[in-house]
Amino acid sequence: LHRRGTEKFCSNFTYPPLQMLWTFSEYLEALAILPQLLLLNTIIEQGRRWELLTAHYVACLGLYRMCYILNWVYRYLYENRWNWVDTTSGTIQTLLYADFFYTYFNGLAKLRMRLP
Repeated sequence: LHRRGTEKFCSNFTYPPLQMLWTFSEYLEALAILPQLLLLNTIIEQGRRWELLTAHYVACLGLYRMCYILNWVYRYLYENRWNWVDTTSGTIQTLLYADFFYTYFNGLAKLRMRLP
């Protein structure tokens, strides 16, 4: 019974399996950084000393994701392309990074950093 249910569930999708895996990877990428963001936010907000290298690395990841927004705008305006999976997962990830950037810049202002 379990095997039939799984086969029926998988066969109801009209998308090819690779398309489903790509979509899953897009959403996974958006949420995979969440534990690191939460840890750094907690450390910075509590006023504890935090590692400069790790914070800068996460900030660079956030800047990389924000550059994707420019790519989406370019593709929409000049290539007339828009992908809802990229846009949705990227927006989720950019919003998560926006919260981190707020805490990150406040922490930089207080200069409570140390090298590992």
